[in-house]
Amino acid sequence: MLLPFREFKAEDLEILIPNSIDPEMIETPVPHRKIWGEFLQKTSVAYTGCFEGIPIMAAGIRIVNPITKKGEAWTYFTREAQMVKFSVMRSYKLMFKYVLEACDFKTVRASVRIGLPGADTLVRHMGLKRVRTMINGTHDYYVLKVDK
Repeated sequence: MLLPFREFKAEDLEILIPNSIDPEMIETPVPHRKIWGEFLQKTSVAYTGCFEGIPIMAAGIRIVNPITKKGEAWTYFTREAQMVKFSVMRSYKLMFKYVLEACDFKTVRASVRIGLPGADTLVRHMGLKRVRTMINGTHDYYVLKVDK
């Protein structure tokens, strides 16, 4: 089963962040959620996945450099998304494909917090390859070179 999804809206973060699987994300102050949501909506091609009409995930690629066609992948998942993990993964993969088709990216990167459950599996499942660990050891960096 695929989750129904729609275009990402800034206000989706008001639902996603307080229910995030990432404990650090939950602590994000409300004004910052609003600013970040508006920023992602303006700079990304993104979708929100819903379960029973409620957003449980959002994913997209933020345009980093339109000239060199580089983007940065981002995702938000709630604890409810873990309950329908297989539907979420299938839907996420389809969303990722749609975003790559909508934008002519040549390179997509992602930074993944070390220790966040399932995060490294997710980016590898999307085809990104681990390239290095951040100097302070908190994140791993992954890259996808898009062949068209």
